[in-house]
Amino acid sequence: AFGRRGIGRALMRHVMMTTTTAPTIVFDTQADVAWNAPWYQQLGFEVVPADEWTEAMAQITREQTEAGFDWSTRVHMRWRRSSSGA
Repeated sequence: AFGRRGIGRALMRHVMMTTTTAPTIVFDTQADVAWNAPWYQQLGFEVVPADEWTEAMAQITREQTEAGFDWSTRVHMRWRRSSSGA
């Protein structure tokens, strides 16, 4: 009932604009859900190529794989605060 009203976008933008402890937000998500990664990309997130993963990203990938997550369908994504704050 609350889909497509901009609530999720507003919440994510709030997090992005008010986070002061980290200039970068990183998370992992499903890449095979048609709307998922493109939605985040519209907000300025980018898929992190495997050769750019940090050790923490690699560790998360290992732990989730061991827990049964299929990493052939998942990606790490990141957003970096620009010098202008956006």
